[in-house]
Amino acid sequence: MSGRVVVTGASGFVGGHLVARLLERGAEVRCLVRESSRLDPRIADRVDRAVARLDDLGSLERAVADAETVLHLAGAVAAPDEATYHRVNAEGTRSLADACRRTGAGRRRFVLVSSLAAAGPSRPGRPRGEEEPPAPISAYGRSKLAGEEALRRFDPAHLPWTILRPPAVYGPGDRGFLKLAHMVARGWVLRLGREPQTLSLVHVHDLVDAILAAIEPEVAVAQTYFTAHPDPTDWDRIARAMARGLDRDIHIVGLPRPLLPWVGRASGWVARLRGRTNPLPADRLVDLLAAAWTCDSSKAAQDLGWTARIDHESGLADTARSYREEGWL
Repeated sequence: MSGRVVVTGASGFVGGHLVARLLERGAEVRCLVRESSRLDPRIADRVDRAVARLDDLGSLERAVADAETVLHLAGAVAAPDEATYHRVNAEGTRSLADACRRTGAGRRRFVLVSSLAAAGPSRPGRPRGEEEPPAPISAYGRSKLAGEEALRRFDPAHLPWTILRPPAVYGPGDRGFLKLAHMVARGWVLRLGREPQTLSLVHVHDLVDAILAAIEPEVAVAQTYFTAHPDPTDWDRIARAMARGLDRDIHIVGLPRPLLPWVGRASGWVARLRGRTNPLPADRLVDLLAAAWTCDSSKAAQDLGWTARIDHESGLADTARSYREEGWL
């Protein structure tokens, strides 16, 4: 891969895996980070580090000025209010794209890693396609959609952009499924609702493949792609796959829906006592209570030649084992 690649969100789960893969390919990588960001020690000494803020256009212009490719993964997944989500996920994307336009950066591609949440949930048995009108149901989803819309306002002739919408991402180093793994390790798993939610997932290694596949093809300019494994799963099967990885027997208990607001409030009380952000605010409970979050990635297969390769059974089992090996369980 020729030319400098700028990556935002490199201190995060997906970003760390992406930077490691870029380095394996011999890319010259600059990580756009905040002052407080900590990069994985395995990549920290091998990249150029540029401190910038998504609300500071000057620092963004300096960071991207000589970039051939910009891969934008940074964003807020938990925030105290909708205004914060919008400032980071929508205005941050617009500012970064504007910096690229002003400096001529992103000559090859500006790839925005958005989210299935921007499109909204699907109907059971009907995975979402890119042609369907988006209908996000949470502040997070609305902010991700606003970021996409901000990018779409840029002329692709001057800033060739591509948007990827992954579903939930898992794999080694992910903490999103760690709470579930803790329940699995104890032998009891709580499910929100009496029926398991149907989900699309993607392993982090497959998502990194999708990001890299979106950089070169001209057909991908000004396009949006879902990037999920073609086989949907559900909460129960995810828990059982992790249980096999940890060699545990589990019991799954569904919580009735009327109890769920109380679960969110209790989660908030505990988070406040610990000085942390509530992992189950009312806004995110809306997402968790949708009947299905599935999407169809056949467009990415057709245009990018990309299809997820890691099946959920082995991928989730390996992820659970990685938690134990890291001492997180």
